[in-house]
Amino acid sequence: MKKYFSVLLLFTLFLSLFSMHVSAQEKENICTYYTVRAYHEIGLQKINAYCPELCFDGNLVYTRTDSSTYSDNRLLSSQKDTLRGQAAHYSLTGEEDPDSPYLCIIFFELDSLYQLDGFSFYGSGAENGIPTNLNIDGFDILVSKTGDASDWTTVYSGTELHCGKQYEFYEIGNGKQVAYITADFESIEAQYVAFALTQTRCLHKASLRQAYDMEITDHPEYFRMTELELYGAEVIEEEETLPFADVTTIITTAAAPSFLLPGYEAILIIILAIGMVSAALLLLRRTNTQRNTAENDTTPPN
Repeated sequence: MKKYFSVLLLFTLFLSLFSMHVSAQEKENICTYYTVRAYHEIGLQKINAYCPELCFDGNLVYTRTDSSTYSDNRLLSSQKDTLRGQAAHYSLTGEEDPDSPYLCIIFFELDSLYQLDGFSFYGSGAENGIPTNLNIDGFDILVSKTGDASDWTTVYSGTELHCGKQYEFYEIGNGKQVAYITADFESIEAQYVAFALTQTRCLHKASLRQAYDMEITDHPEYFRMTELELYGAEVIEEEETLPFADVTTIITTAAAPSFLLPGYEAILIIILAIGMVSAALLLLRRTNTQRNTAENDTTPPN
């Protein structure tokens, strides 16, 4: 009887561990070709065929002379208006709004609901800790569960990033780097993400010279993005815990590993469960057979 309960206990523990493994995913970059289902822009025009797909292609290598390694973007506002600080601003609904802080907005729709808690934005290149191009000075990261204009939460807001030397530098080899900003924020569920530009490339002459001995650009309406990473895990709804007698229901509704093709998860779990039950029954049958043999053995000892 003790062996019977031991087998049942081990089987139950195995099911619990399996469900925990497939339901709790490790924190990772979830902004990829495979998870970004759609995007659109406000206040921005594309200037090459790669924008803004290159923001989530997984390639952190920046090559200044190779436009396929970064997203090169241009505001709808003119060079003259941008230099004068008169560039148009836009609301989250797409209308021009002088009271809005956003010069342009790129919206990303993810393929599912995710629990997000951090990001990294990679700008343009650098050599030995000195930027080779001016980076943007300010941007916000906003997230939403529905994508509705009234359902956005700002999880990050940065200003004076380039002039204030707030960029870090990611090594890509041979003394070359990519300037980046990274930050954690309070965990939040979202399926929509917005990158909103609030400041162009640095236009503060004195601050720029003091920070990097650089001059302001003649074209602040342009800016470059190498990559945008979002950190978190897919939200998986947990099934209600059922008694052991209904373990079949638990098996067939447990979350499956993400590498499986859709439709095959339940089949694999059921096969695995059947194998475990069969092994347990065979072990019990063998134990009972040995016990009966021992009880029926009337041969006197030597």
